[in-house]
Amino acid sequence: MQTTTETGKPLIYTLEQLAATANPYRHGAHSPLAAQPLIVADLNTPLTLAIDEQIIFNRWLRQQPCPTIAIGAPEHPLAQAFDVLLTATATAVDRDIERLAANIARTPLAAMVLVQVLRATESMPAAQALLVESLAYATLQTGAEFKRWLATRPAPLSAPDNEQSPLSVQRDDELLTLRIN
Repeated sequence: MQTTTETGKPLIYTLEQLAATANPYRHGAHSPLAAQPLIVADLNTPLTLAIDEQIIFNRWLRQQPCPTIAIGAPEHPLAQAFDVLLTATATAVDRDIERLAANIARTPLAAMVLVQVLRATESMPAAQALLVESLAYATLQTGAEFKRWLATRPAPLSAPDNEQSPLSVQRDDELLTLRIN
């Protein structure tokens, strides 16, 4: 199946087209390692699914290794299964899709990790979710995408030698005060 338009923009699936690809045994069409590292679907297209089919379709969407983006209304029964929901005017949606697609194409592994962390942690207690996020960030820091991003950042400013210490420490009996200068 074609995953991009002739201009290289992501293909926007109708719900019927997307449902036709929603096979739990078919993988690889949309992933950070594929030509199409995201899924974009138009919720304003017709698709009739029974409740049990909606559940299967939602589960399939949540199992995709890439960001899933929907265009439409939040009230749509499938809207909550997508990672991103765009609800603005057609011009704004086109611009948003282009920006999202460009960012995802530039860092597909980071985009995958982001949506996987968000999906996995949405019902976790904050402490556990923070641990998962920390592990994901630490993993990304060793990758080529992070190194490329870091190389584009300006060099950090170094403090002049005559400046006070960045941290002051003061003890008053049992009270220890640390102050960031």
